[in-house]
Amino acid sequence: MKNLKIFSLAVMLLVAMVGCKPEPAPVTFVPGDVNKIVNEWHLVEFAGQPAEFDVYVDFNEDATFEMYERNFTYEYVYSNGDYVLTGNDLTGTYADGTEWNNTYRAEVSADGKVLRLHTTDGTMSVYKQEAIPESVKANAVEPASVRATGYFL
Repeated sequence: MKNLKIFSLAVMLLVAMVGCKPEPAPVTFVPGDVNKIVNEWHLVEFAGQPAEFDVYVDFNEDATFEMYERNFTYEYVYSNGDYVLTGNDLTGTYADGTEWNNTYRAEVSADGKVLRLHTTDGTMSVYKQEAIPESVKANAVEPASVRATGYFL
C-alpha cells in the first residue's frame, strides 16, 4: 500500500511537471544596438495590438529598403527607397522623393530577432525577423502613388 502511494505521488508530480510550460525568456534590447537592422522583417504588432495589416520590410546594407504592404486589399503593394540610421533615429525617403511620415526610434533585440520602431507620438510597431516569402515579392503591385501606401514607414 505504501509503495502504491509513493508511485501515485511520483506519477502526479511527473504529470504536473510535463503539463507546465516554461515562461518564454523576456526579449532584451541593448540601447544603441541597431546595427542589426539590416534584415528582412515582418510586422507582428502595431500600437500594442496584433497587426491587422500584413507588412514586410527589408532594410539593405546599402541603406535602401523594400516594403510590401497589404492594407485594405488582397494584393501586396511594393514600395522602396532609402533610409538613414543615425544612432537610434531612423528616417527615410520613398523612391519618388516622398519622405516617411515619421522619424522612428529604432531598437533591435539583443538576439537580432525583434525590431521595435517608436514614432514621435509614442506609437510602437513591432517586427520579427522573417524572410519575405517569394510569393509576396513575385505578386506585389506598384502603387499608384506612395501616398496610397506607406502606413508603416
